[in-house]
Amino acid sequence: ILIMRPFKIGDYIAAQGESGTVEEISIFYTYMITPDNKVVFIPNGSLSNGTMVNYSKKDLRRVDFTFSISYDEDFEKAKKVIREVIENTPNALLDPMPFVRVVSHGESTINISTKVWTENAHYWDVYFDMMEAIKKNFDSANIEIPYNQLDVHIKNK
Repeated sequence: ILIMRPFKIGDYIAAQGESGTVEEISIFYTYMITPDNKVVFIPNGSLSNGTMVNYSKKDLRRVDFTFSISYDEDFEKAKKVIREVIENTPNALLDPMPFVRVVSHGESTINISTKVWTENAHYWDVYFDMMEAIKKNFDSANIEIPYNQLDVHIKNK
């Protein structure tokens, strides 16, 4: 850890089932602060031998969404609404180009995969801004976001 330096103080990492901001790297342990302000001590041996994700290493990060619409809706209209939300979301980058495509046909939904790039520091702002804007804009465009339901048919004998 001290030689290879896969992360530095201030990086946000996930390892050994924990995630947080690296606060200190000592000879035996790495100390992280979790988002809810807990201190986690991870042995450097475990970090060296296990999988670790460094969310801070790159300047850009992709925000991935899947938006579900009813089969009765026009998926091209929904894709247009999503693209408009992307264009109007502060810190959502248009280069690299966002991805908006139908990804699957679910049991009761058409699922639209949306992938948007942003600067690492703005990841959560873009995530929450888009989640709220999609709901508002789908409502304004009368695009139904379906919910799970069960139709029961009773047969009389």
